[in-house]
Amino acid sequence: MLRENSAYYPDGVVDTCIIVASLFPNPLYKLAVEFVSKILAQEVNAAIPLTSIIGATHVVTRYLRIPFEEVERRVVKLLETEFPPSTPMCPWLMLCNPLTTHCVIASSHGMDT
Repeated sequence: MLRENSAYYPDGVVDTCIIVASLFPNPLYKLAVEFVSKILAQEVNAAIPLTSIIGATHVVTRYLRIPFEEVERRVVKLLETEFPPSTPMCPWLMLCNPLTTHCVIASSHGMDT
């Protein structure tokens, strides 16, 4: 019954920590990027929720103090891929613009993302 639903992901849902590890150089960076790449190539049938990406951006910029510009560039590239949307009503490219606009506005006013 669940397999008939287009939002069924038998390999799971990507958590924020995997996205965090893929946004800046660290010991897990290579493994995280390879795993996310397999999801984007649809070799692994898993969902990457937008909330995981937003949460990872917040953790990396606020708590790990990674420069915002570096994180934003990587997040935008991730969101611009031809990945099937996890929510059928919200294509990834439509979600990219509000995230980018919010982050640019937040950083230009000196607020945390």
